[in-house]
Amino acid sequence: MFRFLLAFSLIASVGLWATAPAAAPVIRIGYWAGGFSRGFCALLKADHFFERQGLAPEFIPFDNVNGPIKAVLVHSVDAAFAAPVSGTLSLSIDGAPIEIVLATLIAQESFVAAAGSPLRSLADLKGKRIGMSSIGSVSYAVVTTVLAHNYNLRPSDYIAVSGSEDSLLAGLRHGTVDAAFLRAVTLITTPGGPEMKTLGTGVTEWRKMTQSSGAPIFGVAAVHRAFAHEHPEAVVKFVRAMIEATRFGSRDP
Repeated sequence: MFRFLLAFSLIASVGLWATAPAAAPVIRIGYWAGGFSRGFCALLKADHFFERQGLAPEFIPFDNVNGPIKAVLVHSVDAAFAAPVSGTLSLSIDGAPIEIVLATLIAQESFVAAAGSPLRSLADLKGKRIGMSSIGSVSYAVVTTVLAHNYNLRPSDYIAVSGSEDSLLAGLRHGTVDAAFLRAVTLITTPGGPEMKTLGTGVTEWRKMTQSSGAPIFGVAAVHRAFAHEHPEAVVKFVRAMIEATRFGSRDP
């Protein structure tokens, strides 16, 4: 009788092991707690896009835009989305242990001015103070390149004012900048911001310059190489979740 019960117990245990679902892989995701990343991460959390793909995400915010990709580099997080494309590409070229898996962010910025400004178009920016990201950023490169190519405005023809988007919005409000290159999400989500008018958009100006239907890529998703090698299926699920979230945003902006 004892042998029968022992055998039954072993068979039942094996059956439970065989039918128990595998634990969802944990993936530590770093993101910048500002700009586009803040809103997109809120969507990812609220609608459980990663969980639907069978992942267990841990979201880790960073105050600095370069923080997530630096964390991937030392593997304190497994992945980052919307990492700055210029710095991430440079790290990859230099042989850093990262894998770029998806382009996640195009230029969603617009050139804006306060509603009461006399400025009517980007051609009016000569001699003006233009708010933008700091020198070396992709955003700065896009602004200076399209102004030079489309309007023959060199950096010496205007005053570049670098700062965070919140500070540039404040500058527009107080008149310390005349125009600024700002993300749509910042303009929409900042309470009490000044009323704006659009002088041009990054995508439109880029297409005008390149004579194509493309758009400048600002951000990419990257994972640590060790995580990609150890959990290739998790990387595929990570990419699928990002694509599904983007499709959701396209259907329900």
